[in-house]
Amino acid sequence: MINIIEQEIMKNWQGTLTEPLVSICCITYNHEKFIAEALDSFLMQKTDFPFEILVYDDRSTDDAANIIKKYTDIFPNIIKAKLRNENIGASNNSLDLLTEASGEYLALCEGDDFWTDENKLQHQVNIMQEHPDCNISFHPANILNNLNVPDNEFNSFALNFDKNIKYINNSLLLSQHTDTRKVYDAGTCLREGGSFMPTASIVVKRSSILDLLLLKSKEPSRDYFVQILGSIHGGGLYINKTMSTYRVHNNGVFSSQVGNIEEMNNSEIGVTLTLAEIGKLIYPKLHKEFVVEIAKRWERLIAKKSSSPFESMEYFIELHPYLS
Repeated sequence: MINIIEQEIMKNWQGTLTEPLVSICCITYNHEKFIAEALDSFLMQKTDFPFEILVYDDRSTDDAANIIKKYTDIFPNIIKAKLRNENIGASNNSLDLLTEASGEYLALCEGDDFWTDENKLQHQVNIMQEHPDCNISFHPANILNNLNVPDNEFNSFALNFDKNIKYINNSLLLSQHTDTRKVYDAGTCLREGGSFMPTASIVVKRSSILDLLLLKSKEPSRDYFVQILGSIHGGGLYINKTMSTYRVHNNGVFSSQVGNIEEMNNSEIGVTLTLAEIGKLIYPKLHKEFVVEIAKRWERLIAKKSSSPFESMEYFIELHPYLS
């Protein structure tokens, strides 16, 4: 646990705890090995504005909830925890957290990832305030191999698995897009997929993603839709500074989907249905662009050997109302 007290964290804050400028949003499940590192990386942030830390545990079966409780006992004014009595799933847990966050800005980081720069929040918010038309910002992330796989094998697989992963200066980086600050348009943020913005790098204006609450789809890749909704009006602000780490481990999303064709297909179907819902019901002006992306995803699905014609027809029937 970090060696600091609340008063030290808050000493330069201009404002009150009751009105935090930033809500740090952390969902967690069975992250007993990692959650302390995540919380320490939040608490080390040096800012001149107040922030709150919301950590919502989805009925972990390991010791994660007890670890979180120890932190809330020591930092009761900064950390607000919800330790669930029943598991409600990652999407519902995330939506519940986003609904209850009160900050003007939301900074995302799941319980198995962490931040690496004590000035991340201050730096990112300052830049967003310099670009008031942008509702979302992000940056590259280190990739940490916590699998029982040699680094050379892991690196080779990762580089082939995701086009947003690069090997630079003897390190794997996620979303090192360019050497300069840049605003990417909403179309790019849509087309490049969920890994275009590492979750632990995102800071987004809360007002820009409230439409998430309107979606009927129950899809696990909610961060992808934060990426889309956040960028839809002002683009996505890329900051060329690596300030977080994405951890790959045996119980993570990356490792759970690799090799699991059924799970990957179900996730792809959920993403595509939600894209259709966003394009049709929320932003009809961009409907054509959404339909192009949806068509590409559907084509990939039905081309897979694991998708039978019957399954494809079921999928089309479900998707059709959004596209008509």
